[in-house]
Amino acid sequence: MMQSDSSWRYQAPEQAQRYGQRKQKRMQREAALLCRILTGLSLEGSLLDVPCGTGRLAEALAIPTEQYLGCDAALGMLGEARGRGLKVVQGRLPDLPFADRSVPNVICFRLLHHVPTREQESFLYELARITGRYLLVTGFHPFSAHEWQRRLRLALRRKPRGRFTTEPRWVAELLATQGLQQLRVQREGFFRDLWLGLYERQQSRRRERP
Repeated sequence: MMQSDSSWRYQAPEQAQRYGQRKQKRMQREAALLCRILTGLSLEGSLLDVPCGTGRLAEALAIPTEQYLGCDAALGMLGEARGRGLKVVQGRLPDLPFADRSVPNVICFRLLHHVPTREQESFLYELARITGRYLLVTGFHPFSAHEWQRRLRLALRRKPRGRFTTEPRWVAELLATQGLQQLRVQREGFFRDLWLGLYERQQSRRRERP
């Protein structure tokens, strides 16, 4: 089993339900960041949330049910999302069940920090492949106070990493090769990990993946 795949934890309905009730304050804070970075955009057409978990993002961002589409590998998560009245499909990065550029708007929220650095590239290529217009991704910044605390703690305890960082400039450069231009980047601040990047599809032809 890949280290980046944590969907096995949430196959059972009760596990997915507990996840959906966790860290509500953090979700509210980060939803406010998402709303800010999306301010002024017209998100026409469907919006894919991958991985969607229990579908909390739909409520946090007030996404209309008819516009929202969730995708997750865990059956328990999908069951919880369906219980909210949301449309969902089963799928797993980096091999999603969507055609090239078939989804107008794609959000990948709080996933990359679970993905080892060597695998992040394939995940981003896949997200770029399916994006029709807007792509929003989040990552953990390599230069945050929290990240340096984590590194020190792991070094002292001699434990392997469980969270992985992603450099915003590297993401922008990679997505640019796939025809997606960076529009905005936001951070929670130096003391927290999370950063958000928003990218828009350009009309020029994308380059092939290496």
